[in-house]
Amino acid sequence: MVQRQRDIQPPVTLQMLKNHLHMFTDDFDQQLEINLRAAVAKSENYINGVIWHGVQIVSVPFVNTVEISEPTAVINQVKVDGQQVDFIFVNGILSVQGSGKVLEYTLEAGYVQEDCPSDIQMAILLIAAKFFNNPVDNVEQLPTASQHLLHPYKRYNV
Repeated sequence: MVQRQRDIQPPVTLQMLKNHLHMFTDDFDQQLEINLRAAVAKSENYINGVIWHGVQIVSVPFVNTVEISEPTAVINQVKVDGQQVDFIFVNGILSVQGSGKVLEYTLEAGYVQEDCPSDIQMAILLIAAKFFNNPVDNVEQLPTASQHLLHPYKRYNV
């Protein structure tokens, strides 16, 4: 089971998108917010990773090691059967000593706006602009420029 809570502020702000679109009124703010959220989701789906910073609480049947492939991940807390335990998190491997029935860990991942790489921000802006400018268009393909900007962050499942 995974509980996820994202930060209120996405890695690209509404004002950044409005500047990108050369928009100076508040008439379309609600639609632009939806476009931003969809653009971040589409980008995360493309790279198979987390962009919008947030916290996840993950509960799984107990194991001593868990591979966490998210490169921005930080593990804040680990519990076994509800009791906080010591852990080691190195090179994407979470290790816990002992045994139990349920392993629960709190994982923080993604980028806050100030730390989000510019190429990811630009890709999100391009996607959100495409959603706004072509609201009935089929968005099976990301804009080519967005794909090129996001490609260095793309992870492939092996």
